[in-house]
Amino acid sequence: MNISIQQAASSIQAYEQWHETIAGNLSAASVPGYKASKFSMVSENINGQNQEALAASSAIMKGYEMPGAMRRLDFTAGPLKHTETPTDIAIQGDGFFEIELPGGELGYTRDGEFHINELGELVTKQGYPVLGANGAPITFQADTGLNFTIGHNGQVSENGVFDGQTVRVVRVADTSGLQDAGGGLFTVADPNIAQPTPLIEGEIALQQFHLEQSNVSTIREMTQMIQAMRSSELNHQVIRHYDQRLGKTIADLGQPL
Repeated sequence: MNISIQQAASSIQAYEQWHETIAGNLSAASVPGYKASKFSMVSENINGQNQEALAASSAIMKGYEMPGAMRRLDFTAGPLKHTETPTDIAIQGDGFFEIELPGGELGYTRDGEFHINELGELVTKQGYPVLGANGAPITFQADTGLNFTIGHNGQVSENGVFDGQTVRVVRVADTSGLQDAGGGLFTVADPNIAQPTPLIEGEIALQQFHLEQSNVSTIREMTQMIQAMRSSELNHQVIRHYDQRLGKTIADLGQPL
């Protein structure tokens, strides 16, 4: 197969993944705490011949580059938005809220759009309990209602009195070890790579009545979508060009015996 056509086809496939990445970012641009996926083109060296042929001094081609795609999450903090809801909490600085997923697995999120369930627990939009510094869910007394405050240090006060609970916020040393679980939730793919550790007081500030917005720039994503479409079209033109050249060559030289 013509290498140039193969490279162009691989580029088209990569640009399709870029388009999917952009579409995913745009669809979640209004989700609090959402972290955008970043796309980049990469190249992979492909051996054009077997090892014995490559080692020969007469080898014409040692190998060639094939384009590909790579995606990673961007954990840059988004802007904070003030709300009138006491269960809305934003993290100012690095860190994640620690939550309890079904089955006891721990999850992590920057989406502080919380609620209080029928058990009096502070939970995520999916209904997962938000954990305190002691590893137990943050729970409010039945008569508290929404009469509570959460200080910058995470301490919870009900009816003006500190109730002994503190919202737990952890730092993940290597965010590349986080695995996207959907809905703004993340899990630790490999505990040896990403080990959550509690933040030291003074390194973090919680903002009640605030939500962190997504870090998606819709203008940037739309601009990149146009770029991806144009780049894909250019590679389609490359394929048509080489296909026409091959057709002309066959027509001029005739079919080999």
